[in-house]
Amino acid sequence: MKILRIAGLLGILLTVAAGSVHSARATAPITCWKYCDTHFYSGQCWATLAQCCDFNHNSCPDPWEFVDGDCTDGQGNYCP
Repeated sequence: MKILRIAGLLGILLTVAAGSVHSARATAPITCWKYCDTHFYSGQCWATLAQCCDFNHNSCPDPWEFVDGDCTDGQGNYCP
C-alpha cells in the first residue's frame, strides 16, 4: 500500500512539474533575426523570449561570428 502511495505522489509531482515547464514555454513563435559576419538569418523560435535570445546570440555556424541580431514576441518585447 505504501508503494502505491509513493507512486501516486510521484505522479502528482511529475504532473505539476510538467505544468510549470509548459507554462514557461511560448504559446506563439518568437521571431528572430541575426547577422553572422555578412550572412543574414531569420526564423522563428518556440521557447521563451530569453531562451530564444540566448540561442540566437550563440548559434552562428563556424567560422562565422555573431555581429548583430534580436528577437521579438510581437508584443513589443525584445532581447534585453
